Amino acid sequence: MGGHESFISSVATLPPNEKYPQGLIVTGGNDAKINAYTLESPMPVYTLTGHSGTVCALAFGKFGTLLSGSWDCSAKVWLDSRCMLTLEGHEAAIWDVALMPSQGLMLTASADKLIKLWKAGKCERTFKGHQDCVRGLAVVSDVEFLSVSNDTTIRRWLITGDCMETFHGHTNFIYSISLLADGQGFVSSGEDRTVKVWKEGECKQTITLPAQSVCDGVARVFTTDPERIADPDTQAMFERQLSSFAMPAKTQAFGDIKMEDLPDSSDLRKPGSKDGQTKLIRAGNKVEAYSWSVAEDKWTKIGDVVGGEGDDVTPSTSKVMYEGKEYDHVFDVDIEDGARPLKLPFNLTDDPWMEAQKFIHRNDLSQYYLEEVANFIIKNTKGVTLQAATPGFHDPFTGGATQPPPMNHSQQLSNGASRANQYFPQTDFVTFDSIKANAVLGKIQEFNTQVTESEQLSQEEMSTLESFIERVADPSGDPPTAHQLGTLWKLLQWPHDKVFPGLDVLRLAIRHPVVNQHLCNSKDGGQFISHLLKLGSQANPGTNQMLALRTLCNAFSQPDGLSLLEQHRERLVQSVLDFKASSHKGTRIALSTLLLNFAAKLSRSGDVESRAQCMSSAALLLQDEKEVEAVFRLMVAIGTLSSDDNALAIVRSLDLKPILKGYESITDPAKVGECAVCLQKIL
Repeated sequence: MGGHESFISSVATLPPNEKYPQGLIVTGGNDAKINAYTLESPMPVYTLTGHSGTVCALAFGKFGTLLSGSWDCSAKVWLDSRCMLTLEGHEAAIWDVALMPSQGLMLTASADKLIKLWKAGKCERTFKGHQDCVRGLAVVSDVEFLSVSNDTTIRRWLITGDCMETFHGHTNFIYSISLLADGQGFVSSGEDRTVKVWKEGECKQTITLPAQSVCDGVARVFTTDPERIADPDTQAMFERQLSSFAMPAKTQAFGDIKMEDLPDSSDLRKPGSKDGQTKLIRAGNKVEAYSWSVAEDKWTKIGDVVGGEGDDVTPSTSKVMYEGKEYDHVFDVDIEDGARPLKLPFNLTDDPWMEAQKFIHRNDLSQYYLEEVANFIIKNTKGVTLQAATPGFHDPFTGGATQPPPMNHSQQLSNGASRANQYFPQTDFVTFDSIKANAVLGKIQEFNTQVTESEQLSQEEMSTLESFIERVADPSGDPPTAHQLGTLWKLLQWPHDKVFPGLDVLRLAIRHPVVNQHLCNSKDGGQFISHLLKLGSQANPGTNQMLALRTLCNAFSQPDGLSLLEQHRERLVQSVLDFKASSHKGTRIALSTLLLNFAAKLSRSGDVESRAQCMSSAALLLQDEKEVEAVFRLMVAIGTLSSDDNALAIVRSLDLKPILKGYESITDPAKVGECAVCLQKIL
């Protein structure tokens, strides 16, 4: 099936009805579209448009009603291919939606940590309780539903707003939840390698996977039906994959046990006391971890226990109490001279990078600290990490991360702020400032004899143009006259194959506040943008496109231009992406610079949808770009936009690591390889 222009983030099925006897398959994509397919049609039978960000959640209700949720912070209700309602109120991306059709109720779960209940387009109630992004929903009955979150908990709610129960068991992000077919329980899955089956308020079964989350790209089906169980070879392969995992020696669960105290394999003859119980077994000079399965009535190897460099397998469990919870460590972190140290609690089962990010958000610190804090944790816990046997993979739906890239463990957290790298975030706008005035004037004189008489510049106008270039070369110099501005505009009306020297003058002039205000004001700015895009899209595309893009880049330098570009950002980004196929090196560098300047502007804004558009566009260009300067500017743009959890979730979903890996080895110039490494670190 085709029809989407980027990755697919969500899917739902409409049961058969009179209009569609075999039902529909509906998909939501990163292109902000919702496509509907029949089983016979490889292309959409219809497409729903209206969202401005990735459509990451879909749910059908009665009579063909479709509820969609998006990164644009809104949900929409569709019926018969039309948008009937838009639900607005969340402050971050909506990650799941659900319907309670018997009462006409709708639920939305968001990265803003909230769940909202809607009726007839109005928010009736907001559910607060989760401490991190809410990832998934499952409707239990007409009055009850379940939710899962990055805070590792599952909550059971009544629609009155009461939280009836909180389920603990997962040790990392929970990504999804679903009711069991018999209605007697539910199943959850998360970043901690497990699928958990819950019944009667308890975890009845834990299925350990040979990957974190869905990060080996494999879908597995588990069953209680003996007739559907996989053949012995498939089961044996699964167990081999499972045992290939390496597990940290120092974990919260393993307790104060030395290697010589561990039992040998004969201890596996004793049954476990509960499902998911973990047991360490001494196997020669190795330690193996096993998990008890009640369903299978046996111990299953789930990995080998390893330590950090130079460690032996001698975990220490002298726990430290902090804010009512036990931790393996509670570090004192000096961020600022003279200020009280900040507390950083950490368990050895935790992900250092995840905990570093939480520490930054909890204490309202700059994102610059991420690498330093993570490396501080790694060094002070002797580098114990959970290492997967499979390569890194990113959740294409919500951007959940798996193993962070390997880092230099020798760094320590030092006092005072320091930048994580020298390349991003970029806060200044990049402009194109130089001009070869004599060459430009010479080309204008040449073309002046080739245009129609009405288009020609008089000798007096040529002199006016020369003095104009001298004035605008220095943006802080004397303002140009109205006559000079009129001469420039006349020059910009020349035929598309003769206009490029005039565009070069415009590119220089728009940095001057008077010229910028004259062309980019609220009254005339829209017309100016349209004229510029028209010139850039016609014949002689290489030079025209390059100069039109450079003009847009330089327009960022003054307030009126900045305001105009911000107002027309979506239109501009969509339009200039047509230039990506240009064989003109200068055009591609100018295009990457335009996105970089938008990134610098958006890094000061919390607009998730705008950042998502620019990040997706930069990632699209990065996939095929070979010009190293353009590559560098695109990477800086992406790094600049990756300033908070929502932005990181978006950029991780783009799966850029294989592309960045290819740029790591570039040493000419060195900044390209260095920037690729820096960008991988934050992913």
